[in-house]
Amino acid sequence: MFEHAQLLALSTETPSPAGNGDLAGIAWQRIRADIIAGKLAPNTRLRIALLRTAYGIGATPLREALSRLVSERLVVSMDRRGFAVAPISLKELRDLTDLRKLLEKEALRQSLKNGDEQWEADVVSAVYKLGRLHERIQGGDLSAIDGWELLNQEFHEALVSA
Repeated sequence: MFEHAQLLALSTETPSPAGNGDLAGIAWQRIRADIIAGKLAPNTRLRIALLRTAYGIGATPLREALSRLVSERLVVSMDRRGFAVAPISLKELRDLTDLRKLLEKEALRQSLKNGDEQWEADVVSAVYKLGRLHERIQGGDLSAIDGWELLNQEFHEALVSA
């Protein structure tokens, strides 16, 4: 069950809206980020009233965001009983990871073939940023951990961008 204490740990940032700048897009970004970060664990019930309190967003945009997350398989709809964070098994995680590795390996192969100097510069820049963040974390700056996912995503996107 979604505990009231979990509200304090949820994303309080207001990211830039995805797409057209609507509240549903903001809700989608914030809930998605909290699921991926593990702040909302698998099988956690997502009660609209608690989400409204946690995110400061109305019920209608939250329902739209949850429906979008259902289509991404991060959330499940529970037949007129609301929503919950989708369960995941270790086997599913391994399968997903294996598939992602195959796809990224082929995308990287194509980028190596097609990449130009700008692509190389983008990759080097992404590696440098990750390295600096790693140094901060190793030096005890645990607040830097929050930036890891974004920089890791930027690195992987740079690798396959060509």
